Amino acid sequence: MALSQAKREEAVKQIAHGKTVYEVATALGTSPSQIRWAVKGTEVAAQAKADRQSRLRFSAEIAKQIIDKYLTGVGSTTLAVEYGVGHATIVRLLQRNGVERRKGWAKDPEERKCSKCLVVKPMGAFGHAHTRPEWKFRTYVCRECASERHRAAGWNLKGNTGITLAQYNELLTEQGGGCAICGKPPVKIRLSVDHDHETLRIRGLLCHGCNTKLVGREDAEFGRKADAYLEAPPASGRGWVFTNGRNSA
Repeated sequence: MALSQAKREEAVKQIAHGKTVYEVATALGTSPSQIRWAVKGTEVAAQAKADRQSRLRFSAEIAKQIIDKYLTGVGSTTLAVEYGVGHATIVRLLQRNGVERRKGWAKDPEERKCSKCLVVKPMGAFGHAHTRPEWKFRTYVCRECASERHRAAGWNLKGNTGITLAQYNELLTEQGGGCAICGKPPVKIRLSVDHDHETLRIRGLLCHGCNTKLVGREDAEFGRKADAYLEAPPASGRGWVFTNGRNSA
């Protein structure tokens, strides 16, 4: 539906006072395209277009600043935000001046602020979020804060399993420092707290593989060790009851 004459005049008036198309459309309860059609061909539209184009034209000094910053490693997106223009404007400026675009990421930063302790540290103080070594795959939490967070994670162990961190470490020591079935020690994550799903009695600590294979014991050697584990669980004499945060008192 076309705008009424009164709304067209009001749109032109508000655009002339510096309002954006989206602000005018919201105020008049219509779409931005309707506002553009309402002011199209008017003196206000021509002035708005001239103002927009003036922002896209850089002086020789500003253009040199942008090119110099780009050549020193500042990304084109960062430059677009800094100078208040679109990314395509920066790209065209570089192309007109014969600047070869970088492929991939910008220059590797030497420092990063930890999102936990808020301290700026060298990139070597941050771990890798993935297996790739590039800086862009590093975490935003420094290794020191990450270690503290992992150490503090033991506080929720009792709420999730029914045993404290001290009891977990005691049972792990009794099992020889590894899984109660295969004997492998924990590497990146702690061992699972295995329990009887009927009585909820805790039986021992198992690695993820043994814990998931415990029900279907196809491998004969594994089945023998699993049967021995089920007959005499390491934690059977302690009377610990497994909780998962829902069945705890």
